Amino acid sequence: GGAGGLGLLFANDIVRQVKDPVLILTGRSVLSGETDARLHELRSSGAQIVYMQTDVTHRDQVEGLFRYIVEEFGKLSGIIHSAGVICDNFIIKKNRQEVQQVLDPKVAGLVNLDLASKEMALDFFVFFSSIAGSFGNPGQADYAAANAFMDAYAMHRNGLAASGLRQGRALSVSWPLWKDGGMGIDPQAEDRMMHSWGVTALETNAGIQAMFQALASGHDQVLILPGELTKMRDTLLSSSALKQVISETADRSQVDRERLRDRTAQQFRSLFGEITQLDASKININEPLERYGIDSIMINQLNMNLERIFGALSKTLFYEYQTLGEVVDYLAAEYTELCVKWTGMGEEQVVREIPASSPTASHPDNSFPALVSRRRGTKRSNSFPAHKPARNTREPIAIIGISGRYPGARNLSEYWENLKAGKDSISEIPEDRWTMEGFFHPDPLEAVSQGKSYSKWGGFLDGYADFDPLFFNISPREAMLMDPQERLFIESCWEALEDAGYTREQLAVQHNRRVGVFAGITKTGYDLYGPELWEQGEHLNPYTSFSSVANRVSYYLNLQGPSMPIDTMCSSSLTAIHEACEHLHLGDCEMAIAGGVNLYSHPSNYHWLSVQKMLSKDGKCKSFGQG
Repeated sequence: GGAGGLGLLFANDIVRQVKDPVLILTGRSVLSGETDARLHELRSSGAQIVYMQTDVTHRDQVEGLFRYIVEEFGKLSGIIHSAGVICDNFIIKKNRQEVQQVLDPKVAGLVNLDLASKEMALDFFVFFSSIAGSFGNPGQADYAAANAFMDAYAMHRNGLAASGLRQGRALSVSWPLWKDGGMGIDPQAEDRMMHSWGVTALETNAGIQAMFQALASGHDQVLILPGELTKMRDTLLSSSALKQVISETADRSQVDRERLRDRTAQQFRSLFGEITQLDASKININEPLERYGIDSIMINQLNMNLERIFGALSKTLFYEYQTLGEVVDYLAAEYTELCVKWTGMGEEQVVREIPASSPTASHPDNSFPALVSRRRGTKRSNSFPAHKPARNTREPIAIIGISGRYPGARNLSEYWENLKAGKDSISEIPEDRWTMEGFFHPDPLEAVSQGKSYSKWGGFLDGYADFDPLFFNISPREAMLMDPQERLFIESCWEALEDAGYTREQLAVQHNRRVGVFAGITKTGYDLYGPELWEQGEHLNPYTSFSSVANRVSYYLNLQGPSMPIDTMCSSSLTAIHEACEHLHLGDCEMAIAGGVNLYSHPSNYHWLSVQKMLSKDGKCKSFGQG
């Protein structure tokens, strides 16, 4: 992309700053007369400039280009990959060829350039990405994906460099729209961007200066946004995570971190001293919190005071960290800007040291676009710092299918309507569960002594025993022996897959059967019907098997991921979902089915709960209350 808009801007800057440089500009097209004239002007300054018609999406052409460079000029010192294609349209209207056309230069082209240069002693390898890779853009789903790939590849290549498998630092620069060069922007569009987001088009000089800053930063990826920082933070970067990132670059790069921590600790001692009635000078922030007799009342007071300063914070902050020092470290790292204000450092003059040799040294900070880094910064210097792998970040997990049956609701739509209407789905025990004769006594003491229940209320599923065994290739006789909980669970799993649009065959092909099943279940009792059936001469053995609830789903769908039941009582389904997420993060499976089932199928459950005094006397729930 060297003969493109941005490529020529940076070629011009290199020619201006470097004595007798050698530049090899590449592009897919035959050089136009206008571009050839511009190159002629650059050559008049003493630069040696060669244009090579090369399609970087073809590996053989890239390898041939690099062989020519080494044979002709002896070495290659650095690469700027600025090639790119857009083909704007909504993704549902694009065909495969159009998407491939956009992906190829930035994805295949980048990989080809990297592999062809892996033995070369490069000083740098810069990828020209776009803010679309971070924010997305309507009509540019493929373009956003291609640029996000470049951003991630910079981190990947720097990891290879740290292992000695590559030379030279990789940097992905996520550019906004430029006023000149690149895609360009009309004045009306620029006015709309400024009014809506606080973002302006990037001036050429500012863009080149930002490039120097980015190279000196030591980051894998740098995102550049020109404009009004406050407005960008409040509009374009509306999510809290992005606000925090922009704060890191706007404030952290300018703050003495050790001094900020000390000042924050000083403020925190005073706050803690007020609540505990201790002399602040005698509070050691590295002592365990229990040494100061901290209790839940103090924690509530601390939380309230901190929220006045930092806004909403985790209510478990003082349970997550063992010392005040750990809390201080957390606040200084995650709420830097607010700590600066709290400690009064924001009122002091802040000076950022810029090396004298840096091309940005003569410009005030406020003339530069904000820099947003994917990796938290190392100290700025003119030499590249050693690569430090980024902290492991957990990729978000998508819920792509869901099903459910609830009391008074055969599916999620009916359940939602019940919620909206505030419907009470608690009722008396239906007749199809068990007979009420000899079951209920209103007095709790009498009920327990007589082996009865003092409650006759609950939330009950309609048609809980309805089941089509042949659909699941289960014999009717075997189905009758299965706990209804197991039947309900396999039905719901199937419905969730239908909702997600998956078949068994797709799970095998797309995910190699690496799908886990996690079943929260805690109730037994169905097997207690066995003796009654034997007395009637039936040779049947009804059973409840927690492991079978999960494993039958895995068996029926031919899944080979983790398959496990989970019983943590009331939190079983929640814990099942948590376990599914953990196994996904660990790579034990690529997809997971997770949920829970809870069915009262035998009166013994109510008697046991009555003995434990865990039931409401009137059928109204009083969680955490005396009743």
